[in-house]
Amino acid sequence: MGLVGFVAISVIAYTAFGLTVGKAAGHIDPGMSTFVLNGIGAVLPLGYWAVLRFALHRDVLSTSGRGLGWSLAAGVAIGVFSIGLINVVAKGGVSYGLPMIYGGAIVLGAVGSHFLLHERISGLHLVGLAVTAFGVAIIAYAHR
Repeated sequence: MGLVGFVAISVIAYTAFGLTVGKAAGHIDPGMSTFVLNGIGAVLPLGYWAVLRFALHRDVLSTSGRGLGWSLAAGVAIGVFSIGLINVVAKGGVSYGLPMIYGGAIVLGAVGSHFLLHERISGLHLVGLAVTAFGVAIIAYAHR
């Protein structure tokens, strides 16, 4: 599958994640919800890796200590994110929480990628980030 296919799957899955968390919010303890969603979120990728590695005999990237360490840090971040997300949508709703969190993550992630990963951000890219930040500010203002 090509890049566009993976982007499409990721957008659909991330949207489904946000909407299903919104349906769960207020009906489950945030800690329990985070445990369940991250538990399933751990089992499925492990199965994907195992099928690629053992059933399809595809080469997989070797795992280094550095890659494992950063993946562990990302796991901590997704756990904290999950707890925060379910609390936000329980208190503010999905139509508030998703744009605020995802829009904020887009801006912060792009800025962080520039400073931490030394990725280039073009002028047009900056305009898009400014529009996104402005959209987040409008939603925050409208919700107050």
